[in-house]
Amino acid sequence: MADSDQLRVCYESVVKQNPSDIEAVHYLAIWHLERQSYQQARKYFAHMSTLKSEDADIWLCLSISCAMVWLAV
Repeated sequence: MADSDQLRVCYESVVKQNPSDIEAVHYLAIWHLERQSYQQARKYFAHMSTLKSEDADIWLCLSISCAMVWLAV
């Protein structure tokens, strides 16, 4: 397992224990976005938008993820 995969597993564990951990949710969202796993990225960005709704960057990434999911269909 690659280091990034191990780190992803650790962050997923953190999010399961504490869904409000913005750093872990952000890492997972970016991790999935970089790997073009847009549905998973959208899920994490949507969750981040509920935690930090005033952050414009989150909304931008969420809209990109949603667009990529829509284009893939």
